[in-house]
Amino acid sequence: MGTMAGKYCKAAIGFLLNSFSNRRFFWICVILLSAWNMTTIFLLMKNRSDTDSTSIGVTTSYLSWINTFPAVSLCLSKNRITKEFSEAVKRRAANNQSPSYTYIRTLYDYLFINPNNLYLKEEYCKDLNSTCGVDILDMRKELFASSCTEFMEQIYFSEKLLPNCEEIFKFHELEMGYCFLANNLIDYQNIETMPLVYSSLDEYRNLRLVLRSGLIYRYDP
Repeated sequence: MGTMAGKYCKAAIGFLLNSFSNRRFFWICVILLSAWNMTTIFLLMKNRSDTDSTSIGVTTSYLSWINTFPAVSLCLSKNRITKEFSEAVKRRAANNQSPSYTYIRTLYDYLFINPNNLYLKEEYCKDLNSTCGVDILDMRKELFASSCTEFMEQIYFSEKLLPNCEEIFKFHELEMGYCFLANNLIDYQNIETMPLVYSSLDEYRNLRLVLRSGLIYRYDP
């Protein structure tokens, strides 16, 4: 019996040595063994997830998405005194007198006063009221823009021309003065209703404005 067992062992060892000398057979065995190990691990993990309280979350690659463009604000600031402004001052001058440059300049400063920019020159208007005898609010209505169409020539979003800036920019009188706001929660109940959105499919994700020049004011971001 011992002799027979020894012969079988030698035969098995010889078979394995001859088999593994063939590289193709060796790699087939390695692949089969790896597949068996992976299958065993998978079954163990599945059994564990089915029997305990561990939660499994789904990971999203975000290859496709839609996002809201940040809020944009354009607020009123000084530019330069123009002929239009000088003519408006002359029409309001007391006793139809020709106003001096100092008087015109003072009214120009008053025109842009706001809580963050108090710029008073009372010495030039000693005999007049606090705004040099002129209704500043009336001048603002006449000279300042009440719509973005008055100072915007073109508006592009994602390099596409938008037909109407009023659908994007809304006028507000804020602490810093007159401002036009876009994509701001002041005007919309939630971000889903905002007009400026971009997605992963958009090559360009920018807002570009073409503004008019030569005005007494400008709107700065």
